[in-house]
Amino acid sequence: MLQSVWKTIEDSGRIDPDRLLSIDVFFSNDKQTESAEVLSLYRMFFAKAKAIPGVKSVSVVDRYPLISVFERFKAREAVGPISTSPQPTEFHVVRPTYRNIVGLQLTGGRWFDDGDHEQAEPVAVINEAMARGYFVGTPIGARVQPQFLRSKEWPAPWRVVGVVREPLRLGSQYEAGPSVYVPFAQAPMRNASVLVRTSVPPRLVAASIREQAVQMAPGAITVENVQTGADIVAALVARSRFVSMQQTAGGLLALLVASLGIYGVVAFHTSQRMHEIAVRMVLGSSRGQVLGLVLEMSCSSF
Repeated sequence: MLQSVWKTIEDSGRIDPDRLLSIDVFFSNDKQTESAEVLSLYRMFFAKAKAIPGVKSVSVVDRYPLISVFERFKAREAVGPISTSPQPTEFHVVRPTYRNIVGLQLTGGRWFDDGDHEQAEPVAVINEAMARGYFVGTPIGARVQPQFLRSKEWPAPWRVVGVVREPLRLGSQYEAGPSVYVPFAQAPMRNASVLVRTSVPPRLVAASIREQAVQMAPGAITVENVQTGADIVAALVARSRFVSMQQTAGGLLALLVASLGIYGVVAFHTSQRMHEIAVRMVLGSSRGQVLGLVLEMSCSSF
């Protein structure tokens, strides 16, 4: 268990959790905002947040830590399983700065840039797990189409322009499954997680970031789960430790029950032959011989 916890911390350290801040932002249900207005509000927030001393980069993602919410995607102009039938794929909306904040490595094509705005051609970047599992040959240039899109406002299909290698998810020992990333400008979301990379301890800028988020739409914004990367890792490690303790306790309980069962069987068979054992001892059988007889009786009963 300790080895598992240490590996979790070591893997998470690759993306520097001590300089990461995550804040969940929610628009109230009674705040009717169009995609264009949401995008405008977030852009003003990004500019103000980036100007805060100690802030290096600001991004946004649909939810952080990433959760495995799957869409079923099919591809055109491609070869592979995804070209013939829809395949389960994680779907995430991010700002271009997300790549540097979490440490995605570009292995083919390009990442998003400022040219991927709302009027530009819809584009997507996929990870290596998706490229290996669903495509034969290069996926660059393929057009991926979600079959059950969660928002009818989002454009589709998206043209694949890049492939990235993902580090192990923060606080996790697991590699990411097949995933599609699309730019926030082309699929703005009302509710999202703001990610901030800092040059100072993130708690020093947390209050300022939170205030700027609330000011996007005063009275219509709720800010929750203000966490540093270290907080996220600690929570996930604690959960892993709790699960490990439960498994250990369950194993010990099973061992105890099994031991009691074996003891009961041995005691029962021994009690049935107490007279024979007494006679053997009177005739000179040693303690070792008697124990051997008990073991022989016990083994024959299983």
